[in-house]
Amino acid sequence: MHQLFLMLFLFSLLYSCQELDQLLPNSQTPSNAQTPSMEKADIVYEWYNFMEVRQRNVTPQPAPFTAGRAYAYIGVGLFESVQPGIPGGSSFSSKLYQMPAMPKPDNSKVYSWQASANAALASMFKQFLTNLSVDDIESIDAKELANYNDLKSTTPENVLERSAAFGRSVADAIFQWSGSDNYSVTSGTYIPLSQPWAWIPTPPNFASAIADNLQYSRPFLKYTLNSTVPPVPVAYSDDSSSEFYKAAKETHDLGGTMTATDADKPPPIGGRTQAGRALVFQHRIITYRL
Repeated sequence: MHQLFLMLFLFSLLYSCQELDQLLPNSQTPSNAQTPSMEKADIVYEWYNFMEVRQRNVTPQPAPFTAGRAYAYIGVGLFESVQPGIPGGSSFSSKLYQMPAMPKPDNSKVYSWQASANAALASMFKQFLTNLSVDDIESIDAKELANYNDLKSTTPENVLERSAAFGRSVADAIFQWSGSDNYSVTSGTYIPLSQPWAWIPTPPNFASAIADNLQYSRPFLKYTLNSTVPPVPVAYSDDSSSEFYKAAKETHDLGGTMTATDADKPPPIGGRTQAGRALVFQHRIITYRL
């Protein structure tokens, strides 16, 4: 879900910023302001391409839901750092669940939303991505400065300074908000149940459960508190005639003999084979019990 939100936020941002006529709507732009005719989203594209390369081979790789959470908040913060410059734009603070009011710019002054986005992204990458090395952090700082210096050729430095400060204030507000979402992948309290249907550590590593309290984390949309509850999983049974037993045995036999063909495997999107349904049943059992 977090990744979907990230894509939506970025689409909204990039579409709106591609040909932004002014730094501020006409009613908010001082008559003596020196403003460029439009602002592009190039800095945003460059930042995400840059971070994709930096994060591609990090070790260890973050858990997918951890990365998804980080980039979802970064996407929200990015939008908030430029939305005052989008004609008709409005903050997500009135739309996302428990999101506080965001910092507001001084409408009597001019801002560079490229500079705001540049500072906000640099700040949020460093705050949300916990697997950054010293070299990563230095490279982020260097890219932020390089972008800032490039903008000097078209924008007064007092505008850049004001805009960067606004972007950083948004980044800090987003990071502070993220700290109250009850998110945690650690597990110090889960004790496997002594039941044949319950999850237990499995070979070869017999790893402990992780994120067993993830169900209590805050969603971005309030309606998802109830609307995304998964269906009750198929009933566990060791009766050889039961639906669960047959599906689980098919999965076991295919995996155990390593003879599964492409026809036996579930397609990536759309319908599922019987083996695919068995895998889903197994997954539901695990996630339901966690």
